[in-house]
Amino acid sequence: MQKNSVLKKIFFLFLSFCPFIPGFSEEFQVKEPVLTVKSSVQWEKGFFLSETSMNIKAAGLTMPSARGTGVERINMELPLLVKEALFTLPVDSSNTLEDAVAQGIITLDQVAQIISDGETGASYFKNNMEILTIPHSTLLTNIGAVFIKHSTPYIQESFLDYTPTRQYTGIIIDARGTLPVHGESVNERLQPCLFPKIWDTNMNLIYERNTVEPETAKKFGLVQYTDISGSKNYVNRVGKDPLRITARAIFGQNRTDILISREDAQRIYGQEENINLLKQGKVLIICDSEVLVNSSLTPKKDGLYYYAFSDIVEIFDEEEDIEVKDTAGGIRLYTYNVHFEPDTAVFLPEEERRLNLIAESLKKIIEISPDSDFLVDGHTASVGRPQDELNLSYERANAMIDEMVKRGIDRSRFAFRGFGGTKPVADNNTESGRAKNRRVEITIKLNN
Repeated sequence: MQKNSVLKKIFFLFLSFCPFIPGFSEEFQVKEPVLTVKSSVQWEKGFFLSETSMNIKAAGLTMPSARGTGVERINMELPLLVKEALFTLPVDSSNTLEDAVAQGIITLDQVAQIISDGETGASYFKNNMEILTIPHSTLLTNIGAVFIKHSTPYIQESFLDYTPTRQYTGIIIDARGTLPVHGESVNERLQPCLFPKIWDTNMNLIYERNTVEPETAKKFGLVQYTDISGSKNYVNRVGKDPLRITARAIFGQNRTDILISREDAQRIYGQEENINLLKQGKVLIICDSEVLVNSSLTPKKDGLYYYAFSDIVEIFDEEEDIEVKDTAGGIRLYTYNVHFEPDTAVFLPEEERRLNLIAESLKKIIEISPDSDFLVDGHTASVGRPQDELNLSYERANAMIDEMVKRGIDRSRFAFRGFGGTKPVADNNTESGRAKNRRVEITIKLNN
């Protein structure tokens, strides 16, 4: 980390003297990146869309050759740029695509194949021919298909009391509006993902990825998302006489899972034909139209972004247990081996200096980009008490926010999540590994 910081200092020192070097034109002081990517998820339409753009001037290209040369370069870099955007896609209640790769659930080769199988559109110019753009689209079902590894559907054994029911043609779950988050004292909106789970209010698992016939899951996905205006368009998915259910709550770090009443679960499991609806993936989820399109997956990585990244790296240059990374989701600050009082969210006094440094870095970000906000993720070591670990990780993430607020940063800038011991970065069987897993991560969103 020290070496990188020294190189950055030399680079920025060089830039500071460049205006005084004869023949050094302002044209060479490029502040905008040559290539950028914007992405969005169209959950109802079933596409992951990205646009890779080249700044013609920054690339040093001139017309008329700019188009051909630009297209060639974009096509060469496109897989890497799209991969970075794709990594932020939510897979389930706790994982993104990046997490799935890190955990070995899927491979980088499979991600590369997903991108290769996508459709690349025709290039076009915008902004008075200053920006050359190539669109790319990938079917969400093609992404989901690499996660389908079961050969036969698995249905829970009957655990429900008998409730009168009848045969239906499909299942519609209305999850609009803000709903209680199970286990937390907040209400939030449901967020779509590739593989949502459905639970009853007693936390019996009703529906998940392995419930569906594998070929059906690969071809049509686990559920169809829509808003209220589009629900009438999916007769082919849920038929003309579906069971209509109102969601009681949502669940999971990513707010993707749904809780339904025990009685509604009984109406499904009380008849074989209705259980078969689960196997056939005949599930439609109605949610708010605002969440059906997610255009904020990746940050704008322009000159401002990289100046901010360099400043943060410099602040933590001497710190062994703090790491700064440029990730798909933005600048991420990893604080390892965080010292708390045992089994509590109370920081030990020895953390005072690091907490001051973290606050200093976030204030620096706010100076650079006044609309910035921060996502705090709490993690614990795994010691065989998953529910306690999950609760503690939430408390410790919130404790980090409390410390930042004490140091003058507005609480409204923060959101937080807890993952317990589900995302280790080191071996839980060693003391050093458990220390590294006992961490807090802060993702910085510049919103520039």
